[in-house]
Amino acid sequence: MTDNRAQTLEANLTWPLRPVLTSLNGDNSWLFSFPRPEQDGHAKYFYHIAFEPWLTGPTTKISSWLVHISLKTEAAMAHGDAVQEAAGAIEQAAATVAKEHNGVVRVRSETQGDGYNGVVDAIFLFLDEVDHCHRPTLETFDKRIPFIGSKEVVAKVSAWQHFESITTLTELDASLETWQGDNVRPSPFPEWLTAFKLPGESFLNFVGVFVWTHTTASGEVIHESILDSPHGNESLYQDSSPINAFLASKPPTKQLALLHGLKESFTTRFWRTTHGAEAGLRMYRKTKSKYWIMSHEAELGYQGVVLRATTFDTARTLDWALEREGGKDVDFKDVGNGNSFVMV
Repeated sequence: MTDNRAQTLEANLTWPLRPVLTSLNGDNSWLFSFPRPEQDGHAKYFYHIAFEPWLTGPTTKISSWLVHISLKTEAAMAHGDAVQEAAGAIEQAAATVAKEHNGVVRVRSETQGDGYNGVVDAIFLFLDEVDHCHRPTLETFDKRIPFIGSKEVVAKVSAWQHFESITTLTELDASLETWQGDNVRPSPFPEWLTAFKLPGESFLNFVGVFVWTHTTASGEVIHESILDSPHGNESLYQDSSPINAFLASKPPTKQLALLHGLKESFTTRFWRTTHGAEAGLRMYRKTKSKYWIMSHEAELGYQGVVLRATTFDTARTLDWALEREGGKDVDFKDVGNGNSFVMV
């Protein structure tokens, strides 16, 4: 564990436990750690999700001669075992906090029923593009970890015959009135955690949602969400859009964090595939998210004749967007490659 990550956990992990985000590659790969309710009787303190891990080497489509993308800075976690270690470190930090709180430390059994004794509970992907769905990385994870993905992801990953359990996540449209229900929550998830996908104006411009349900000391039930919008979303302008339907749905949710980048990306300089800082600022305001977490912002190397001819990134900053908006007061976090952030 890096010194920065250890110091963050020691300084900010308190009781009751709060969700932890750990950057796996400084881009769009994360470890989401959601606190388990005390009454669920589980030996672990968190439910850990490896989210769209791209950790080892470049990624290609059809041929590296055509499409070749690389991270210009190496991922802090190099493979699935490193993600397991990161999740284990969070569990150890939580055990220390628990002992200080009530003197009790949960004890994990040596093995689970299927023999899997890892700390990561699930692997989750919203998008099947090559920088989100990276086969060499995914196959470094234990095949017994439940895998969850969109229908496009599942179609691709199932053909690899690596994971033993694969679940398709639900996509909700603008007709949704409630986000709850067993038909929405992916079956591997516990009843207090759910996730689904909200389509946008193109297949890239969706919003992914995780909702963590927990009860406060006073007995109030709260639903807090993390919104993932790796390429931005412009459908906030449409009253009948899925994202607006979710924000108005029951039971009400509090938006804890928005994952969104700053740069804009274009294909052939005409089609903007990634809406950057301005769109992120609008979504942050509209959703009333507590934190804006910078995501999918790493500098990428584009090679291959297709990418060199068609893909262009334009750097933007939050200050640039704020100046154009004329506003201020954004709780913006750049977690940093390999670091953790406790969302208090």
